[in-house]
Amino acid sequence: MATQLKQVAAGEGNQTNAIGGAQITIKANSNDTGAAFTVVETITPPLAGPPLHVHRRKDESFYVCNGRVIRPARVTPTGDDTQARWNSPRFTNRAQR
Repeated sequence: MATQLKQVAAGEGNQTNAIGGAQITIKANSNDTGAAFTVVETITPPLAGPPLHVHRRKDESFYVCNGRVIRPARVTPTGDDTQARWNSPRFTNRAQR
């Protein structure tokens, strides 16, 4: 099976708005990747973001391009605040917060 390259330029993709005012642009979905993964670009306003949630079937990773993302201590296994800062990749296993 031949692999096809999909290039999605800045500003292109399927755009939608999410809870909390985030703008989401789908760059590649499961149809594009053989159900291996999905790539989205998210622009989240300050002090906003997705509600606490768990992915039961998929891992999740993200990369902070600007600003930081803070996960409060009350939802971390160690009880510590965790922060993802600018230029910082993060990975979360499925079924973990």
